[in-house]
Amino acid sequence: MAAPGLTTEYKWTRYLPVADDYKEPDLVDCVHVEPSTRVDPAKELQFLAGATSVIDLSPAIGTEIRGKQLSTLTPGELDELSLLLGRRALLVFRGQDFAELSCERQKEIVSHFGRLHVHPVSGHVPGSREHLVFYRTKDNDVFRAGAATNRISTTLWHHDQSFERQPPSATFLTGLTIPARCGGDTEYVSMVAAYNRLSPSFAAYLETLTALHSGVEQGEDSSKVGGILRRTPVETVHPVIRVHPGTGEKSIFVNKAFTKHIVGLKREESDAILNFIYDFVAKATEFHARVRWEDATVIVWDNRITNHTVISDFGFEKGDIRHHFRITATGERPIPVEGKIPKDVLV
Repeated sequence: MAAPGLTTEYKWTRYLPVADDYKEPDLVDCVHVEPSTRVDPAKELQFLAGATSVIDLSPAIGTEIRGKQLSTLTPGELDELSLLLGRRALLVFRGQDFAELSCERQKEIVSHFGRLHVHPVSGHVPGSREHLVFYRTKDNDVFRAGAATNRISTTLWHHDQSFERQPPSATFLTGLTIPARCGGDTEYVSMVAAYNRLSPSFAAYLETLTALHSGVEQGEDSSKVGGILRRTPVETVHPVIRVHPGTGEKSIFVNKAFTKHIVGLKREESDAILNFIYDFVAKATEFHARVRWEDATVIVWDNRITNHTVISDFGFEKGDIRHHFRITATGERPIPVEGKIPKDVLV
């Protein structure tokens, strides 16, 4: 079967996006157990034994791993992966057979890290709403359509779905077809490193703040074009600085896509703080890691302690497409710094 935009048989037909009008029930809170808490942090990680290459992408964030198949890892090794993910925020696995697995087996692996998330407005693969699909062709490139046509750049640093009461934690993004020439990379920034660079007094002030995260605009935008709206859009108040349940490290938790304002501050005050953070995060390249896609690559990142953005710098020569799928686990309700935010504020 030829894929939309292609004239030849397509290897990854089973991952082409579909949409339906199925309504998801509103999410309810669930207990999240961080896998890394089952690992002794003082012991050497055994799941990397036998890897042919383990290379850090930058001092602050990201490790590239070759010679280890995600599909073969035991539950105990996945716990270890969770610990390394908390420490490095971003893991890039090359040469993977992940896309060849059944959807159920893929979901089994990712569900080790938490409850699987169904995206409220995006298409999915046939038979699995937990598989979010990115399928970009010359005639269907949502990242460079709509509102983006009136922007100089489509770069948008963000946490995924940060408006959820329990936002995404571990995210698995698999590349199926990548632009033949180059481009279409994904870039990440460590929000832990960003926090650690702040002046202590300013960081201490941010620890006392909360911010409203909203999915309403995303839902409205989808409805305007006749798209999917699986469940009622939500708005949630989260701490501006959150604590990672596995490492105990603090990180900044606001983003340009879904954070609307800082609670209790006047608009100008809120905008000044948020815009400072957004500008700082975008420019602090010493905290960044840009991942170039290769065939059979799976990127795993911790959505709680990173911002990321796609780089829409590629063309569609010779019928090129950019095709990926994502499976996401949700984590805990964001943990504030102890003693800094009254408990009733985050109910």
